[in-house]
Amino acid sequence: MDFENILDSSYCHPKDAVSKYQAFRNKKVIITTEIVKNLYYYTDLFYKILVFSQYKNHSDEKAFRDMAVGLCYVVDQTAKFSIFNHIKSYRLIKYIYKKHKDFIEPYLDSNKAMLNAF
Repeated sequence: MDFENILDSSYCHPKDAVSKYQAFRNKKVIITTEIVKNLYYYTDLFYKILVFSQYKNHSDEKAFRDMAVGLCYVVDQTAKFSIFNHIKSYRLIKYIYKKHKDFIEPYLDSNKAMLNAF
């Protein structure tokens, strides 16, 4: 799967990603597998970063753009609720995390207290 193609061919404004993901998480989906559990961990992390940063001043930055596209992709794919869609979504989210690890990890270290408050 060409994840870069998905990221480059899709656009989801961070504001849309946040609202879509909030509605999605409110459905209280039962987490049944390790992949799905990890998928929610990383998507929750992206969600918290977008919300905490207020994404307004950063929405053009590649890391924020990719996280927003990833959240929208997960919401759209998991609406079909197939384990294969979860695996595909997880692979994309993990790819985004690895791609922007140099951005995400320092961001987490500097904002740990605020991110844990969500």
